[in-house]
Amino acid sequence: MKKILFMICALFMAGVSQAQTSPSSQTSSTQPQQKVWKVGDVYNVNGKKGVVFTVSPDGQHGVIISLKGTHTDWNSAKYWCSSLGSGWRMPNMHELQLIYAVKHTLNEALYWAKGSGLYGTLWSSNLFERDTNQPLLTDMSSGSTTYYEKNIKFYVRAVSSF
Repeated sequence: MKKILFMICALFMAGVSQAQTSPSSQTSSTQPQQKVWKVGDVYNVNGKKGVVFTVSPDGQHGVIISLKGTHTDWNSAKYWCSSLGSGWRMPNMHELQLIYAVKHTLNEALYWAKGSGLYGTLWSSNLFERDTNQPLLTDMSSGSTTYYEKNIKFYVRAVSSF
């Protein structure tokens, strides 16, 4: 009876030991491990730095928001975004709504990454359908959408895909 109990315990411990082995150690060493990104991660790859605000289901691709923004008119805002480097651009309305939906997570990550928080009304790249001289904006305090003339100053944050 003691031998059977000992064998059951040994088999159980072997199973526990194998179950506790990390997945990365169970995979082949010839396959590189890829980072799985999630909303709120600070992205810093090849000199491009921002905070992830949306990701693909596999966590390999997504869009980041710049750590800082600026306060300017719409035309200057478009230029400012593109001046940050390859791939940086002004966000569209859909992206601004995604940013608003996770702004608390983003603000926490921005704080720790030494960025500036999301506040004020942000320019989008989209123009109002009835008047193309008036781009659409999103208010970061309420999530509401509005439109205004291009020469008025509002905030802008750049976004970039990865």
